[in-house]
Amino acid sequence: MSGYTLPHIRRNLALTAILVAFIGLGLAYSVINPLHEATDELRHYRFVRHLILYRRLPVQGQEECRSQSHHAPLFYVLGAVATGWIETGRDLCYEPPANPFWAYRYWEVGRDNKNQYLHGPDEEFPWRGEALAAHLLRAMNVLVGAGVVWLTWAAGRALWPQRPALALGATAFVAFNPMFLYLAGAINNDVLAAFSGAAVTLACLHLLRDPQGIRPRWGVWLGGLLGLALLSKFSLAAVILPIEVAMTWVAWPKRQWRAWLSANTLVVVIAAALAGWWFVRNQLLYDEPTGFQMVTELWGVRDPADSVGLAISELPYFWSSLWGRFGFGQIPLPQAIYTGLFGLTIVGGLGLLLDFGFWILDFGLGRRHLPSVRRPPSTVSTLLFLLLDVLVFFGVVFSYMLVSPAGALGRFFFPALPAFA
Repeated sequence: MSGYTLPHIRRNLALTAILVAFIGLGLAYSVINPLHEATDELRHYRFVRHLILYRRLPVQGQEECRSQSHHAPLFYVLGAVATGWIETGRDLCYEPPANPFWAYRYWEVGRDNKNQYLHGPDEEFPWRGEALAAHLLRAMNVLVGAGVVWLTWAAGRALWPQRPALALGATAFVAFNPMFLYLAGAINNDVLAAFSGAAVTLACLHLLRDPQGIRPRWGVWLGGLLGLALLSKFSLAAVILPIEVAMTWVAWPKRQWRAWLSANTLVVVIAAALAGWWFVRNQLLYDEPTGFQMVTELWGVRDPADSVGLAISELPYFWSSLWGRFGFGQIPLPQAIYTGLFGLTIVGGLGLLLDFGFWILDFGLGRRHLPSVRRPPSTVSTLLFLLLDVLVFFGVVFSYMLVSPAGALGRFFFPALPAFA
């Protein structure tokens, strides 16, 4: 027990308890939720099966049936490795029998006709074939979600090394978000996107607190994480802005511009080596590197000039789907939960502004008259960085809402969920 104090042991036990509870609840969601009832789960599953059956990536507009072929491939490659040994006995385009009454007043809270499909004994335990493959993919996603929970704790410890309760609180805030649990127990790439975003956030927090400033190792780490983020989901291209802000913030006071340039070169080279092929492929197939233009042609598009008001009107739905709108959004939580969480967010935001106000006042008085409220500059910079991360990904979601009818979904904000917590 040498080197371990009682508070240290308690903190580890608390973190372990949160992780165990998250995995247990996530697996419960994955087992209880009927197959392919989560948003777009069937199309995510088809992407994985396409890789297994044809040993190549699907091409938008050239598929036998709809899949999430516009997404970056990392989640689906991992899923194919995990389940490629399973013989499902079904072709790629198999779809469960549709529930003919699913669309009847689906927006109302009720107990009937919330399932989009009819489910038979082939989905019952012990699982075989497609049911086994789907449940393994769901279990894999639960483990990825546990990684997000751990990264949230690590970010909190990096921000408040002397206040572990705050790190644990933020960790629980992510771990017990009903929508995050629900999607961790389903087949999708949004949880992996959250993992990649959280990993970049953690690396940037450590960079901001590095007394030596910019070093080559940061270029290697951030370049590798950026490459993995781009392969997780294209919207994570937005992490380039927080990365550059963190590197510039650190380089500025030390005038480390040569080190800044070297680190940025490493970021570009390593990220391009990992993910550049994906953008080249898109350019060759769709005449632009993101593939997004083809997405809008296949799935629908809005004119941003005409949709600002519509996007603003959809913000309440975005908020509710960040916390819990199950299935295809037809199963909400009670309104009081959304309202209470909004109130909690307002209180937290006011507390953050108050903290910044104390720091500015303390700084303006020369740190002489308010010793009880002094804020180390490193804490202020990391808090500002987290706020930037939240604003960047809110901007990403809102921009998507301006161009897509399916943009108002809280899961698109998951890469910033640890920063928000």
